[in-house]
Amino acid sequence: MRRDTIFISNDDKFDIRSNVDGSDDDEIPMEMDLTTAGPPISDDDTDDEKPNDRQTLFLMYARMILPHVGLVILLIVYLLIGATVFHYLEAPNELQTRDEELRKLFGIRDDFHESVWNLTIADGLKNREALVGLGQAYFESLVSHVFDAYRNQFINERHLLNRTKGDEMLWTYANSIFFATTVITTIGYGNLVPATKFGRIACICFALFGIPLLLVTIADIGKFLSDFLSFLYRTYRAFKRKVEITRFHSDFTSFIPICA
Repeated sequence: MRRDTIFISNDDKFDIRSNVDGSDDDEIPMEMDLTTAGPPISDDDTDDEKPNDRQTLFLMYARMILPHVGLVILLIVYLLIGATVFHYLEAPNELQTRDEELRKLFGIRDDFHESVWNLTIADGLKNREALVGLGQAYFESLVSHVFDAYRNQFINERHLLNRTKGDEMLWTYANSIFFATTVITTIGYGNLVPATKFGRIACICFALFGIPLLLVTIADIGKFLSDFLSFLYRTYRAFKRKVEITRFHSDFTSFIPICA
């Protein structure tokens, strides 16, 4: 009768001894190293597999991330193109309108000065009614033109008092980007609006395609965040399970007697 005896020690090796009819002459010792099971692997094979594994991992993450990043980049490029169009259409009109309004207001001021001077020379400022009437006409004309200029939103008190630092403009490129962002997000914050006909048409077309693009991007970002959080949770569960298995094997092998 043949009996196979298997000894398990702490060094992860099986010691198999085969006895036939209790005879020691037929003992065939066999050792199997569990930690080195499998065909031998040369150093060259290991070095070749590492770059391939890294490249495969990089391509996998690239395929997963690039579509989301590409959609965000597309939205940013669309915003920059829209801001460039608005700046190109509205900035020259702002400069032209502001110059015309300032010319009118300063013209009213100069006319008033000339009228007062003429009245002073003619009557020596003895005719109070004429002076009051002249001042009233100047005031009414000034108020009318100031409010017209204010409606265009291109003139403020610094322009009238010559206290501006260079060419202060509303339709700067930064403000154009801000306006484009408020259009596609449907916020509508601020008083900056297109004043030209082509600018208003461009705004409608920009919103017509920009709002759906933004909604698609937001939905894609939400899905990406959801998948990423799920991936983190699965990774945590797998790591926790691996730690529990390692701890179980460590506790189990500590109770196995060491056999010589």
